[in-house]
Amino acid sequence: MTDIDPEDIPLIRFFDRVSYMAYAVHENAVAHGFYRPNEDGHVVTPAERLMLIVSECSEALEELRKPGDLDRDAFGAELADIVIRTMDLAQSMGVDIECEVVAKHNKNRLRPIRHGGKKL
Repeated sequence: MTDIDPEDIPLIRFFDRVSYMAYAVHENAVAHGFYRPNEDGHVVTPAERLMLIVSECSEALEELRKPGDLDRDAFGAELADIVIRTMDLAQSMGVDIECEVVAKHNKNRLRPIRHGGKKL
C-alpha cells in the first residue's frame, strides 16, 4: 500500500455541514483501505459495519464503568468513534445522515413524554 497524502482527504471544520462531514469521514475510510478486501479477501459488509458501531458503544460504556472519576477525553473519543462510524456507514449506503437526523429530531419533538411506556 502506498502512503496516503492527508491533503487528498477532506478536512472537517467546525462550521461544515453534517452531510459534508459524513462525506469526509467516508473518504478517509476509503483512503485508509477499509473498503478494500483484507488479506483473506473479505470485504466488510454493512451489517458488520453496524456491529462495529455497537462495539464502539461498548467501549464508551466501559469508560463509564471504570472506577473513579470519568475520563471525559477517553469517553468523548469513544462517542466520536460512534458518530464517525455511523457517518461512514450512512455515506457508504447512500443515506443523507444530515437530513435523517433533522427529520427524526423533528418527529421526536412531537412525541409524548417517554413515549412507548418503557422504563429505559
